[in-house]
Amino acid sequence: TTTQPIALTVTAAPAGASSNEDIMVELTADPVTPYVQQQVSLTVKVYVAVNLSDYELDPLQAPGLVIQKLGQGRAYDAERGGRRYRVLEQRYSGLPERSGAIELPSLKFRGRAISGNDPSAMFFGRGRIVSTQSQGLTLDVKPRPPQSGDGPWLPAQSLELSATGIDAAAGGRVGEPLTLTLTARAQGLGFEQIPELVLPAIDGAEIYPDKPTTRTRDNGTWIFGERSRKFAIVPTRPGTLHIPAITLDWWDAVKDQPASAIVPSQDIVVAAGAAGVAPATAAPVAADAPAVAPTPSA
Repeated sequence: TTTQPIALTVTAAPAGASSNEDIMVELTADPVTPYVQQQVSLTVKVYVAVNLSDYELDPLQAPGLVIQKLGQGRAYDAERGGRRYRVLEQRYSGLPERSGAIELPSLKFRGRAISGNDPSAMFFGRGRIVSTQSQGLTLDVKPRPPQSGDGPWLPAQSLELSATGIDAAAGGRVGEPLTLTLTARAQGLGFEQIPELVLPAIDGAEIYPDKPTTRTRDNGTWIFGERSRKFAIVPTRPGTLHIPAITLDWWDAVKDQPASAIVPSQDIVVAAGAAGVAPATAAPVAADAPAVAPTPSA
């Protein structure tokens, strides 16, 4: 005898998932076509539908990509293909060091699944071996675009430059230092990528920079680099002291176009110094002080 043929509809497996229904591993990247030195958001998800006594997962690493773990990861429940899973998720930052193809190899998962009816299995190493792996990924890293200029290359989600500490309305006095704090903050860059902050020369004043302060933090998805520096500006003559505008050029990775962060210029009325009072002085700048700086606005 013969039976009637049966039509089967075959659907593709979820991207990055293995065919093992008990354990699935996904590796994703955003964007997959970044610029060199632009942050890539990497996410590893392990879907678990069985009890595990132990397991291990390959570390996330790739030549040409600086990878940094973000936060402590999280665990939550999710449904895939009609089945309930416990999901273990960890996010990473990846910074491409070069242009071209960068290969992220598949992540191999190995563990031991145990039955809920055998609580002692966890202590005696019993249970069945389970293994799976994610799909690999390829990043197509673009070189720095020609229209980005020849200054520091800063491909960021956002970047701001601010100056605080000087009240133009209060004015100044010859020999008495005015303290200005210049700060650059960038989303998607570490502080190491932000150039040292230096004020342009100011006619009628001496400038004495302090040591910079730096930090990089993250919110579990993005890194945020910050660089800050204080400057003592000492007027040397009365009149109007003009502090030029300061510009830091960067690349807007969201709009894929050049951008500039600008601190507006300031004019400060400087009065003569008090009679009999010597002008304030500060320690000279070290000979090896960094020279890379935002450029004065035209």
